[in-house]
Amino acid sequence: MENTPPEYTGTSEYAFGAAELAPYIWGGFAVLTLLGAIGIVLSFRRRHLAVRRPRGTAPDDGDTILHTSMGSSQSWGAGHASRIWRVTKDPQQYAKAFVPGRKR
Repeated sequence: MENTPPEYTGTSEYAFGAAELAPYIWGGFAVLTLLGAIGIVLSFRRRHLAVRRPRGTAPDDGDTILHTSMGSSQSWGAGHASRIWRVTKDPQQYAKAFVPGRKR
Protein backbone atom coordinates (compact mmCIF):
# COMPACT_ATOMS: atom_id res chain seq x y z
CA MET A 1 0.00 0.00 0.00
CA GLU A 2 1.36 3.30 -1.01
CA ASN A 3 -0.71 5.60 1.28
CA THR A 4 0.19 4.02 4.62
CA PRO A 5 2.18 6.25 7.00
CA PRO A 6 5.64 5.13 8.03
CA GLU A 7 5.87 3.25 11.28
CA TYR A 8 6.70 5.26 14.39
CA THR A 9 10.24 4.57 15.54
CA GLY A 10 10.13 6.63 18.76
CA THR A 11 12.30 9.50 17.52
CA SER A 12 11.54 12.63 15.60
CA GLU A 13 13.64 14.47 13.10
CA TYR A 14 13.38 17.51 15.41
CA ALA A 15 14.53 15.78 18.59
CA PHE A 16 17.80 16.95 20.10
CA GLY A 17 20.11 15.11 22.40
CA ALA A 18 22.15 16.55 25.26
CA ALA A 19 25.26 16.67 23.08
CA GLU A 20 23.55 18.96 20.56
CA LEU A 21 22.12 21.27 23.24
CA ALA A 22 25.25 21.58 25.41
CA PRO A 23 26.76 24.56 23.54
CA TYR A 24 23.49 26.49 23.84
CA ILE A 25 23.18 25.72 27.54
CA TRP A 26 26.76 26.82 28.24
CA GLY A 27 26.29 29.90 26.07
CA GLY A 28 23.12 30.86 27.98
CA PHE A 29 24.92 30.31 31.28
CA ALA A 30 27.80 32.52 30.12
CA VAL A 31 25.43 35.30 29.02
CA LEU A 32 23.52 35.21 32.34
CA THR A 33 26.79 35.24 34.29
CA LEU A 34 28.05 38.22 32.29
CA LEU A 35 24.79 40.16 32.79
CA GLY A 36 24.87 39.39 36.53
CA ALA A 37 28.46 40.62 36.83
CA ILE A 38 27.61 43.83 34.96
CA GLY A 39 24.63 44.37 37.28
CA ILE A 40 26.80 43.91 40.38
CA VAL A 41 29.45 46.33 39.08
CA LEU A 42 26.80 48.96 38.25
CA SER A 43 25.21 48.53 41.66
CA PHE A 44 28.51 49.08 43.47
CA ARG A 45 29.36 52.09 41.30
CA ARG A 46 25.97 53.67 41.94
CA ARG A 47 26.27 53.13 45.68
CA HIS A 48 29.83 54.42 46.05
CA LEU A 49 29.72 57.31 43.57
CA ALA A 50 26.38 58.70 44.74
CA VAL A 51 26.24 62.11 46.34
CA ARG A 52 25.85 61.54 50.05
CA ARG A 53 23.41 63.79 51.80
CA PRO A 54 23.69 64.19 55.55
CA ARG A 55 20.96 62.46 57.51
CA GLY A 56 18.63 64.32 59.85
CA THR A 57 18.51 68.07 60.27
CA ALA A 58 21.31 70.50 60.90
CA PRO A 59 21.75 71.76 64.49
CA ASP A 60 19.79 74.98 64.89
CA ASP A 61 17.86 77.02 67.45
CA GLY A 62 14.47 76.19 65.94
CA ASP A 63 12.22 73.16 66.15
CA THR A 64 11.07 70.62 63.60
CA ILE A 65 7.29 70.35 63.62
CA LEU A 66 5.73 66.97 62.87
CA HIS A 67 2.01 66.55 62.35
CA THR A 68 0.47 63.11 62.77
CA SER A 69 -3.09 62.26 61.94
CA MET A 70 -4.76 58.91 62.36
CA GLY A 71 -8.36 58.07 61.67
CA SER A 72 -10.45 55.05 62.52
CA SER A 73 -12.30 53.19 59.83
CA GLN A 74 -14.83 51.81 62.34
CA SER A 75 -17.25 54.72 62.32
CA TRP A 76 -17.95 58.08 60.71
CA GLY A 77 -15.66 60.70 62.26
CA ALA A 78 -15.22 58.97 65.59
CA GLY A 79 -11.81 57.74 66.62
CA HIS A 80 -9.85 60.41 64.80
CA ALA A 81 -6.59 61.40 66.49
CA SER A 82 -4.31 64.26 65.54
CA ARG A 83 -1.18 65.51 67.26
CA ILE A 84 1.58 68.01 66.60
CA TRP A 85 5.06 67.06 67.78
CA ARG A 86 7.85 69.59 68.27
CA VAL A 87 11.34 68.15 68.02
CA THR A 88 14.21 70.45 68.88
CA LYS A 89 17.17 70.80 66.53
CA ASP A 90 19.56 71.57 69.40
CA PRO A 91 21.55 68.38 70.14
CA GLN A 92 21.90 69.18 73.87
CA GLN A 93 18.17 69.77 74.38
CA TYR A 94 17.39 66.67 72.33
CA ALA A 95 19.65 64.54 74.55
CA LYS A 96 18.08 66.01 77.71
CA ALA A 97 14.66 64.89 76.54
CA PHE A 98 15.74 61.26 77.03
CA VAL A 99 17.05 61.74 80.57
CA PRO A 100 14.54 60.78 83.29
CA GLY A 101 12.92 63.79 85.01
CA ARG A 102 14.47 63.21 88.46
CA LYS A 103 18.03 63.19 87.06
CA ARG A 104 17.83 66.39 85.02
